[in-house]
Amino acid sequence: MARILLPLLAVALMGPALPCLRSPALAQTPLSGDSGRIVLRTATLRYVVEGRGRPCIVYGVRLLYPRTFSQRFKSEFRCVYLDNRASDPDAIVRPEAPYTIEASVEDLEAARQRLQMDRFVLIGHSVFGLAVLAYARRYPNHVAQVVAIGALPEVSPSFNQRSDEFWNMYASNGRKAADEKNRASLTRDSLAKLTPGDAFIARYVARAAHYWKDSTYDASPLWKGVVVNVPLVAQQFDASRTFSFAADTAVVSVPVFIALGRYDFAVPYTTWEGFRGPFRDLTVHIFDGAGHYPQLEAAAEFDQQLLAWLRR
Repeated sequence: MARILLPLLAVALMGPALPCLRSPALAQTPLSGDSGRIVLRTATLRYVVEGRGRPCIVYGVRLLYPRTFSQRFKSEFRCVYLDNRASDPDAIVRPEAPYTIEASVEDLEAARQRLQMDRFVLIGHSVFGLAVLAYARRYPNHVAQVVAIGALPEVSPSFNQRSDEFWNMYASNGRKAADEKNRASLTRDSLAKLTPGDAFIARYVARAAHYWKDSTYDASPLWKGVVVNVPLVAQQFDASRTFSFAADTAVVSVPVFIALGRYDFAVPYTTWEGFRGPFRDLTVHIFDGAGHYPQLEAAAEFDQQLLAWLRR
C-alpha cells in the first residue's frame, strides 16, 4: 500500500525574496549518552548514543545529526548516531572498489551486527537516506521501519539535471542573489588555507540557499568537529555509477516514511513525484516550512508526523 502526499508546487517558491527567518535552535544536552567505534576492514565507524525510547540507528555523521533532532525526538528514541565511511580521514580509498551506495549498505550491516541490534527504526538523511532505503531492501528482516529525510531517489546524471532545472525555475531572485553573495565570500585564497575537508564544509555552508528555507542560515555550528574524507565523498556522489530504485524491481517490504522540504533545492520534492518504485508501504510528506533539514527547520511538525506514522 502506498500513500503519497505530494501537493502541487507552491507559487510562493517563485515569489519575491524570502524574509530572513530566525535560525532554528540546535538540540541541547542529550538525555543520555555513550560512544564507541566499530573497526571495519576499510574504515573505522565511530558512533554516539543519545536519547531514550525505542531503538534506532541514524546513519551518516555522528556529530552533525544529533544537533538536528529535537528533545522531543530524543525522548522517544534511543538512537545510535553512526558515522559513514567518509567520516574517517584514514579510511582506505580504492578506485577499483569505490565507495558506492551498495558499499554503504554493507558497512551499515557490518555495524549492525557489531551493535547487535535488530528490529529497530533506521533513519538516514540526504544521500544516507538513499542508503537506508537500499539497506531496507537488502536486509528487510533486521529493520522495523525506515525514515528517509531529504533522501535522493537516485544517484544519476538525470537527477542532477532535474535539481538544476528546479533551482533555475523556482528559486526566487532574492534566493539566487543570496546564493551568489555566499559563494562570492569564498575566495580562492581563503579556501586554500583550509584542509580539503574543511573546504568542502565551507562550500556546503555557503550553499545555504539550496539547503534551507532561510537562505541566510549559517549551518557552521552543525558541522563543528566533523571530518570529511573528500575522495570518498566524490566516489559516493559519482553520478557515472547510477544507483536508482527505478532500475530494480526488488520489493522494499519495510514501511517507509520519506520527509521532504518544500524549499529543498538540493533534493527537490518534485523528484519523488510519481515515483513509487518498489515500495510496498510508502508515505511521503512535504514540510512547507523547511528545506533539506525538516527535522530542524520544522521540528514540531516533523516530530508530530513521524510519531503519528510510527503509531498508526
